[in-house]
Amino acid sequence: AAAAAAASSDITPTVLRKPWLLPSGGVNQKLLQIMKRRLVVAVVERPGIEEDELASMFPAVLHVVHVKELLRALEPAYIFSREAQRTVRESLFCTKTVVQRTWHPTVGVLTKLAAHQ
Repeated sequence: AAAAAAASSDITPTVLRKPWLLPSGGVNQKLLQIMKRRLVVAVVERPGIEEDELASMFPAVLHVVHVKELLRALEPAYIFSREAQRTVRESLFCTKTVVQRTWHPTVGVLTKLAAHQ
């Protein structure tokens, strides 16, 4: 029992710090806008891009959770998402349903981006 208690105390939760937050707790608005703009540009360049693919474009800067949070903040003004279900065969007798979210630019997104420069 003592060994189990010691093992459980070694597990520490991972806290993902949002890169746009300052140590003081404030928001680095310039960095936040750069990150949002880069995500919108990626969606405009590749309409129908999946969330996981977007997240893989920024591995050194943004965690998947942060990419998803920023995408939700940009919706519906700049981009919108669609969900689709597809069946994936894991083996000969086993399939599973996967929900796939893809992102698309809104009409007029380039005009909106130009207005906020």
